[in-house]
Amino acid sequence: MAASIYRTRWSGAWDFYDPCVRALWASLLPVAFIFTLAVARPLLTNPTIASFFHNILPLDEAESLLNEQSAPFTIPKPPAWKSRVLSWLALMECAAWIAFGSYRLRIGRNIGAWEVWIAFSIASTWLYAALRPLFRSRTASPPYDLFVLYMIHLTTATMELGAVMYNRYTLDVPFPQRSVLTAMAVHFIVLMVLIGIVMHAPMAIPSSRIDKAKIGTEVSPEDYATLWSWTTFSWVEPLIARGVKTTLNEDDVWELSPTLRSKLVFAKFSGSSARLIRWIFFTNSLDLTLDFILTLVSATLNYASPFFLKSILDAIADPTPENRAYAYIYATLSFVANLLKAQADAQHLWYGRHACSRVRSGLMA
Repeated sequence: MAASIYRTRWSGAWDFYDPCVRALWASLLPVAFIFTLAVARPLLTNPTIASFFHNILPLDEAESLLNEQSAPFTIPKPPAWKSRVLSWLALMECAAWIAFGSYRLRIGRNIGAWEVWIAFSIASTWLYAALRPLFRSRTASPPYDLFVLYMIHLTTATMELGAVMYNRYTLDVPFPQRSVLTAMAVHFIVLMVLIGIVMHAPMAIPSSRIDKAKIGTEVSPEDYATLWSWTTFSWVEPLIARGVKTTLNEDDVWELSPTLRSKLVFAKFSGSSARLIRWIFFTNSLDLTLDFILTLVSATLNYASPFFLKSILDAIADPTPENRAYAYIYATLSFVANLLKAQADAQHLWYGRHACSRVRSGLMA
């Protein structure tokens, strides 16, 4: 009875009991994301739209304005092995999905054509992931589009693994063949390696104007932290550890990021003919836009906890194996939603304070 109620609730495109529905979402989400990127890229060439996502003082330009009479300004090239590994692993995934689709196309007489093309559509997203690192091999910053794509694939793979575990422990359905489980395990390993490489990519590489030995002692590491350090804010840990052991003096605090220093911000303002209020807005448009978007995300996720709590209570009211499984699923989703909300809160507060610091530096100058 309870199972039929849940199946009615999650009918249609949300019926994750159905492996065809799971396969559809596994192909639809990454393809939709890449399509969104293809549509958004031309829109960002529009000056009005691009102004909301424009960083008026990029890090490399700010560093080039530091110590102009010192050594020549050069930016080291990022290591090439990361781009090669990202490209090769994605190419392997692409080949595997093409082989899987070809296999089903050849022997699957009773399989619908759309089920075959699902494999080829997933392969097309991995082809994008294989080619993308080759076109940005000289860029040190993490490939955020690939990171989102990897996370989408990880989400759909986790959903498929969860369905296997659910069917095994609630419906007593046997595990798939060993070859299928091996393929799922290899897929997870590849995704974790790809995500690990991206998470350990630095946000930027210090130029010749920055003394690398002083990063973390005199120079703020915020601009050169890895994506993992940035999301966890672990780059602040050395300063906190020093403050725990002793009283912090002015010399112990890092210098401001070059993008926030009054001299450089004023130099950009001096070369602009815009009025002060307009200049302040467009100078911080990227920070303000991200702050606004992340605030909306955080406000939306506020409703996740009571929703999942209500769903958990409804599930355990009739403690059948299916309902207990649903309770575990809702608890996991609640945990993920809380993590996302915490990350959205931390990031939107950071971008808001970043904009305030730049405005203060500009007005003081």
